[in-house]
Amino acid sequence: MVFALYIITIAHTFDIAQRSNSKQRSQTFKWFSSTLLYYVCDRAAMHMNHKYMARLESSSPVTGSDGSKMIILKLRRPSLFRFKPGQYAFLRLASIDTHWHPFSIASGPAASHLEFYIEVMGEKSWTGKLWKTLEDEGNGGISRKQIDIEIMGPYGTSLAKTEHCTHALAIGTGTRTYNISSRMGLCRALGRSSLTE
Repeated sequence: MVFALYIITIAHTFDIAQRSNSKQRSQTFKWFSSTLLYYVCDRAAMHMNHKYMARLESSSPVTGSDGSKMIILKLRRPSLFRFKPGQYAFLRLASIDTHWHPFSIASGPAASHLEFYIEVMGEKSWTGKLWKTLEDEGNGGISRKQIDIEIMGPYGTSLAKTEHCTHALAIGTGTRTYNISSRMGLCRALGRSSLTE
């Protein structure tokens, strides 16, 4: 929609009056071109870099008493994938669709695997289709299917300052927030306890 309106705006400023110099039109595209160029470069860099393929190690389905569902997805960490607490990554599974879906990284930066907690939002949603794909009743509810999942990232920054902490407790509130570990950190530094938001 933005690009369609952008094209219409440019076309509107190059009418007959403008071309014949009988009336000066505000050339809107001059104001938007730099930001549009930045956006295009950012999208191009995002899709050219930081893409990995990860093998599914295991997935555990979790069902709440109210009928809610969640998937604990555990992927083999690619050797070049480096991230910090609070960052997120995009996941894509070609057997479901070609779109990228953002999820917070729940595992620690030193872990040998990548862990994601994914709430199932409905049977027809991407998360619902993922649940169906990973469903494996014959293995105690834990699916070990040989599935490769594409990862793009990491993105975002950690808002919590944990450099001087020996321990950090991350509390995430909801699946719609990318920054799961920056909500609140409870850290103990140099024998002193402090609360950092």
